[in-house]
Amino acid sequence: MGIADFSITDIPLEESFPRLLDIKKRVDRGDKLDEADIRFLSQITHYSKQSKLLEAQSPKWKNFYTDVLLVYEEIINKLMDNVEKAG
Repeated sequence: MGIADFSITDIPLEESFPRLLDIKKRVDRGDKLDEADIRFLSQITHYSKQSKLLEAQSPKWKNFYTDVLLVYEEIINKLMDNVEKAG
């Protein structure tokens, strides 16, 4: 899907960020991710990249890209720490 085929309504912003934060909380507790979590993380990074391209269309996208990537990075770093501690 190219940017011309992509609409702001295609990105479920209201549902996405809270779910991302929920995943972060679970990872912070040491929980493992399931396939749905991994699929979601893949989708949210895709959405955040698309939102970066859509910033000019709506102010709500201004910080979405940065916020998602910061939380995503924290999740990945914590997952790596958890794997190290378990190994």
